[in-house]
Amino acid sequence: MSSTYLPSEKVIEIVVEGGMVVEVNGLPCDWYFAITDKDCILDSLREGDEVYWNDPDEGACSGNGVFVRYNADGVAVIRKDDVEMEVFVKELG
Repeated sequence: MSSTYLPSEKVIEIVVEGGMVVEVNGLPCDWYFAITDKDCILDSLREGDEVYWNDPDEGACSGNGVFVRYNADGVAVIRKDDVEMEVFVKELG
């Protein structure tokens, strides 16, 4: 499984095999990595937090919403305009 996070203009790609992180940004895990809460948007999002969704369809529906929960594979559920929708975490700001 591979996940990509787009926090604060940085890309962090983490590869997990057998429940263990085996690679970060193409480097094997025998390296030391210091990843802070600011690097991982998922660690800092809590139910009820206000988020901004960047609609990939030329921004047609971009706007503020409320974080509901995280689903697997880089997908989050947000509530925007009284509708719950699944969006990619990388689209949240």
